[in-house]
Amino acid sequence: MTLFTRVAGWLLLIHPVLFAQPPEVLFVGNSPGKERLSPGVRAEVQVRAPQYPQPAGFIETLTAQVGGLAAPVLLARSSFASVAYLTILIPVELLPGPTTLVVTSGLAGTSSRPYDITLYAYSPGLTGSFVRLTPTGSSPVSCLPGETALPGELVTVKAVGLGPTNPRVPTGTISPGMPPVSTVIMPRIVASGEDAEVLESVLSPGEIGVYAVTFRVPPGVSAGDRSVQLSMGGFDSRDASLSIGQYVTHVPNPGRWPVNMAAPESIVSAYACGAAFANAPATGDSQSPPLALGGVRVTVTDSADVERTAALYYVGRFQINYVIPSGTATGPSTAKITSADGRIHGTTLEIRRVAPSLYTVCCGEEGASIDDDFYFPAGHLVRIRDGVRKVEALFKKDAAGRIVPVPIDTCPDTDELFLEIFGTGLRFRSTLSDVIGAIAGTAVPVEYVGPQSEFPGLDQINLRIPRNVAKSLCNRGGGSASVGLAVDGWFLTAGYLTF
Repeated sequence: MTLFTRVAGWLLLIHPVLFAQPPEVLFVGNSPGKERLSPGVRAEVQVRAPQYPQPAGFIETLTAQVGGLAAPVLLARSSFASVAYLTILIPVELLPGPTTLVVTSGLAGTSSRPYDITLYAYSPGLTGSFVRLTPTGSSPVSCLPGETALPGELVTVKAVGLGPTNPRVPTGTISPGMPPVSTVIMPRIVASGEDAEVLESVLSPGEIGVYAVTFRVPPGVSAGDRSVQLSMGGFDSRDASLSIGQYVTHVPNPGRWPVNMAAPESIVSAYACGAAFANAPATGDSQSPPLALGGVRVTVTDSADVERTAALYYVGRFQINYVIPSGTATGPSTAKITSADGRIHGTTLEIRRVAPSLYTVCCGEEGASIDDDFYFPAGHLVRIRDGVRKVEALFKKDAAGRIVPVPIDTCPDTDELFLEIFGTGLRFRSTLSDVIGAIAGTAVPVEYVGPQSEFPGLDQINLRIPRNVAKSLCNRGGGSASVGLAVDGWFLTAGYLTF
């Protein structure tokens, strides 16, 4: 063995990252601003680590440059995979036009290849953080009683990408409180299709790269979850939602989508904004939910003008979980919620034959997310080995109380593997042959989609993991794979499995 070989081996043992490959930039964007970028805007950057798992200290040493200027890293987080997520500030000193982003790992001393980006004069985006301004003070807009916005009230919303200010605040500098630093031009605010009076557009005091825009809610806007859009220099933001007045909204009980749409015999959640359903929470029998709970009742009147009483799983101050009654006709319907004090909350629902949603479980402390991009199907794995059926968990709680994945062993050639997951609003799907399941992007057989026999409104989906898919996952030697479902024109993601 030569001296060089010995030294190289010692270096690999002492500091293996010296031989690591450079990080790779995968994506750069500004989600609130329709992915456009501009000088002074906060940008989200996805960076692939040079190895899996990420080396210790990798994410803490990442730095960024845009157009040769330092772009401060405002936030950095990792995921279960080899991807790091950065929030950086595009230097305000740059001019609009094409430029490049470079990410450097201080741990490995290597830099990514230049990633081409284009800067626009403006890239407006709303963060969705609204604050009411009243004669008695200010308070965040929420669905709590007395905390929704009202027509004619002043509201401040946080924004990004509103361009140059007067005076200009250097990149990475915390915005001063006084005097206010105003944008060079005033934005336009449209609330629920109506132009709003904009009173002020300034950098948000005490923050970096964030603006505060104050506007008056148009007097003619009706109660509900209303869209707000900001325009700046001919560029539009994505819509943000502003709670106005008192109203009720519905979502499928898994809490994703579709909003204010449901299927017969599906589980839905009604949320109250600006008012409360009950003074204290109450839970019904999960196998035989009652028609009244905690003094609260729900009736659904369908498109045929037939009124039916709904079974109640749960009643809380601002949330009710109930089952759309069997036999409810498709089309527009009205849900009437009578609260414990006799007040009536009415809302409209569109009843469809299929309005599917899948239950998922997210990782983190007591279910709180530590990685918004990684969640698990609510369900379990069934393994049949030598004729014996065994149920295996897809996730568990670790010693710290976090929900973490349980890796699936797909390598044994003689094992039969089935994935059983749960949702709602799927039982009246068309033919089973029209339902498509996928794991890791590969179609898998769907053996059952229909009612779960124990709990009203709960649906079950059984997917077979064929041998070719199992072998492919085994050959990966670890990692994660997505689970998807397509049913009657709806495309759903159930989360991720680990192997």
